[in-house]
Amino acid sequence: MITDPPTMRASLDLRPAIAVVLAAALYAVFYFVICGLPVAGTPAFRIDYFTATVTSGNDFLASLIHARPVVTLFFYVQALIASALEGQARYVIYPVQHLVLLVYFFSIAKVIESIFRIRLAIVSLLIAWLLFILTPVVVEGVYKLETIVGTLSMLFGGLAMLFLMRWERHKGTGSVLAFLGCYAASIMAKEDFILPPLILLAWFIVRNGDWKQQMLARKWVLVAVCACLAFFLVFNKAVVPGHAYIEPVHRADSPYFMTLDPASVLGTLKYYIAACGRRVELIFMLYALASVAALLLRNHWKETLLIAMIVGGLLAPYLIMPNHLYSYYGEKWLPWQTVTSLVIIQAVLGTRRHLAIAASCVVGAAILVPTLVGVYRHHDVLWFRANYYRGIFSVSRNLHDTLVANRDAINRYKRVAVLGIGPGEIDQTPWQGNGEAEFYLRGDLKLRPQWLVFVKADGRDYRVDDYVQPDFAPQARVIVKRASDLARYENLPALVFQRDGRGRFVEPGKLSAALAAAPPLFPPYRAWSIAPDVHVAASPRGISTCPDRAPSRIQITWDASANGRKGPIQIWVETRSTRKLWLAGNPVGTATSGAWVAPDMQFQIEDAATHQRLASVTIGGQPCR
Repeated sequence: MITDPPTMRASLDLRPAIAVVLAAALYAVFYFVICGLPVAGTPAFRIDYFTATVTSGNDFLASLIHARPVVTLFFYVQALIASALEGQARYVIYPVQHLVLLVYFFSIAKVIESIFRIRLAIVSLLIAWLLFILTPVVVEGVYKLETIVGTLSMLFGGLAMLFLMRWERHKGTGSVLAFLGCYAASIMAKEDFILPPLILLAWFIVRNGDWKQQMLARKWVLVAVCACLAFFLVFNKAVVPGHAYIEPVHRADSPYFMTLDPASVLGTLKYYIAACGRRVELIFMLYALASVAALLLRNHWKETLLIAMIVGGLLAPYLIMPNHLYSYYGEKWLPWQTVTSLVIIQAVLGTRRHLAIAASCVVGAAILVPTLVGVYRHHDVLWFRANYYRGIFSVSRNLHDTLVANRDAINRYKRVAVLGIGPGEIDQTPWQGNGEAEFYLRGDLKLRPQWLVFVKADGRDYRVDDYVQPDFAPQARVIVKRASDLARYENLPALVFQRDGRGRFVEPGKLSAALAAAPPLFPPYRAWSIAPDVHVAASPRGISTCPDRAPSRIQITWDASANGRKGPIQIWVETRSTRKLWLAGNPVGTATSGAWVAPDMQFQIEDAATHQRLASVTIGGQPCR
């Protein structure tokens, strides 16, 4: 019998594969089963249609000459793949979002373990993974495709640091080339990972004391890294100066406004620590306490400072941009904090490995159990997020299916009117300002007409202008103030949509009869948050519009605690003519109204102390049956 040599058997380590498989299973069970979110949903936001459609990547040269060419080249390759799927790039891009989380997390987990020279138990590693994926920033980052630029930067940035660590240990040519390639790809996708690999490389140079000798030993790597940075600067400043993302904007209300004012920097830091959800706040506290303990005990204190510098390198670009407060940026530094916290716990406990695992389980349970209970009882932030995304994916899928089902009928006409969807819903539909995203309608779905959108001019939820184009110019918006005004458009074919995105095609000459039988629902159900991470939902979402039906009861659920508020809130009820205080209560809660709720009624949540409007929900209507 032939057996493997001892060295070969020793090198066979199934631990990483087991950890990855278990982590993927936990992720799938929580998000796809418990939260009911789609693996690959129909794009549901304005920028998502640009990100996920075939025609967004049909120009190879334009993809190259761009401030972030790695992202645009990704769109191009995605478009080639999606062409065989009738424009359904969603089957490409959403799985990439899910996959990147796994690759990034386990790449930097391996880097952190190598830095500390400590191997986490699989249980502890999975606890760190759960701490990460159970933060609201993850679900928002995955399902809002605007994050794809940061996602690709995370992918290549994490791999760059992993390959750099491998090169430092084994000095292989393949590892250093992989590091340089991933580093260049990361910074040409987004600038987030310019500093972390440089900080890690500097650590290798100075950690043993003889920094001059260490620099000489790595001189060609340093030269190559400097060349990458020089190319990045020249490319952004000279080749595409009109699209450079590294130039500060001096207008104070711009998302790219930058300031080094200490008060602004500290305020932004506070936001990222305390205003993105309780779990983010707990993770930061755990990481801070573990780091302080390591420094005080002088236990791996140098490594602890190194991780703090890397986290700071990921945070720094956003601390100087006070208007760029998108919570999903936390995806980049949260894994560093979760893994480092548990590594430090194991380092402090030393040889007491079972005690370290037990401590990790206690930390995980303290966050996991309340989260699962909150999701089950429908009052956790993750439940609000999941419910929100399920709703918009459903609407977007129905819109898409309606367009595909009626494509042949639509294409028989030059212009088609659209009813039931106004500017208030355009953020989540293919219309995008009635033509702005016609590449989606025409290129991906093979639809050809020019579109007309009829909207109610006097609805509170609609932002419309007074511009009317009776000549039906391309991308025209037609404002209809009264139902009777539609009579002059009787000979136009029309798509009539309900609030859930389902629609029907109406042939010319039949519009009045179709509207009389089943008019589109106004106003729609709408829930929106004005303050960061404040959530509100209503059940049921809509009330019957039948005149002989008695008013209904509504259950309102809200959560205004995630942004750090601890004081009471007030809920006001507003109709077209009145505004009354309904109740005052805690930042998190559920309440059921009396039988007085009618369509178009709005519930407004305010801070009781400051009277700042936090969130609102408008009750929609359901057709008579």
